[in-house]
Order: sequence, then C-alpha cells, then structure tokens
Amino acid sequence: MKNILPIFILLIFSCNRSNVKENSKQDLILNGKTFILYPEDDDENLTIQFLDSTCNLFEFHAYNQPWKLIKFEDSNALVLGHLIILLHQQNDSTITGYSIGEKETKLILKEQHPKWKLENILGKWTEEPWIGIENSKIPPPPARIPDHDTLWPPYYEIFENKIMSYCLGIDSTEIRFDNSLVYFNMKQHLHTDFVGYQNDWKILDINDSVMTIERRYTKEFFDANTLQYLDNVEIVRLIKNR
Repeated sequence: MKNILPIFILLIFSCNRSNVKENSKQDLILNGKTFILYPEDDDENLTIQFLDSTCNLFEFHAYNQPWKLIKFEDSNALVLGHLIILLHQQNDSTITGYSIGEKETKLILKEQHPKWKLENILGKWTEEPWIGIENSKIPPPPARIPDHDTLWPPYYEIFENKIMSYCLGIDSTEIRFDNSLVYFNMKQHLHTDFVGYQNDWKILDINDSVMTIERRYTKEFFDANTLQYLDNVEIVRLIKNR
C-alpha cells in the first residue's frame, strides 16, 4: 500500500477533461465531510476529510493539505493543492469527478458516515498485554516522577477532542475524528515509554468492550551511540476498563 499510494495519487489527478459532461450549477458541500476517493476501475482508494480550508488524506498520512471549491466553466471544481478536479453531484452520497491533465480517469467520491458509535470509543482502555498485570508478582518499572508510581498498569482515556496516556507518567494531545469515526489523528505525538511517539489511530473493529486499532508510531533507539528514529505500524487490541 505504501508503495502504491504515491503512484495512485499522481495517477488520479493527471487526467483529461475531453469527455467531461456539463455539471449542474448547484453548490457542492464538501466541508465537514469525509469521502472515500477512488478511480472508477481501480480498487485502490483514499479516505479524505475536508475541513474549513485544509483536508486530511489518511492512507497517505498527509494532513492539513490546502483545498478550495470554485466555479470553473459553470462547473464545480475542487482545487487540491496544485490539482483541479471537475465535480458532479451524482446523488446524495456520491460525487463523480474528472481531473484535468494528460489522461482521462473518472473518479468517485463516496461520502462516509459514522461506522462506529462514539460512545463506544470514549472511555478508558488498557492494551491487552497489560490486563491483570497488576496482580502478577512482577514489579512495575520505576516511574520517572515518584508521584506517578501508582499509574500502573498503563491505560488510555479517550475524550471527544483529547486522548490521555497514563503509563508511569502522563501525556495528552488533542485529537480530531473523521466523520466515519474510523480515523483520528493527533495534533501532537502522544508519548509513552513503552510505545514511543504515537501519531494516529485507525479503528479496525470495536464493540462495547474490545477495540482493535492500527496505530502508527515512532520509536527512538541508539545505533553506534547515535540517536535514531524508526517509524512503524502495528495492530493492537484494547480492553475497556469497567
């Protein structure tokens, strides 16, 4: 996926408008919505969230990209960075588009609605390996600050606009959910000693007691006495605290 996505993004935004049909003059509303964007005859896709003047491309890990919607030859045109896509509202949840370039590709934007319940996401969560660790005979590692020696075992607390980590120390950052409630990206890295610097989470599955996520994080390590950073992705199961 990581190797295909850059090629995919270049491909879908390098198209010809020779067969573009005249769009209606109705104003499209993208702001505040999340779409799956994909070429008509391709399985690759991107999740794109439109904010006031910026957007997030989640699979591409590109955040705060500039965008605007303008009228172009009596059509609605999406300007995404230096790219222009002519859009047509097909129905209430689907938009079709043609980008301007050398080749012709029809694009589909499918609006995404909440996949999960927000109340299931909010609350306190413990990673599965730490469940019951407080009852074992293995003592916890020393806390960096003595007052934090009771923050064991580690757990997270998720609010609508913030996530906190309690792991022999406290860290927090603002978060933003997309409209599908599948992704939330962090305004700043969330740091824990065991994981490193977490960047964002994708919720793969959730019920009222278990949440499975895919998270990106950066870990520090020393190589030949030089501090290095390694980016990684892992799937983690979290258990809700009762």
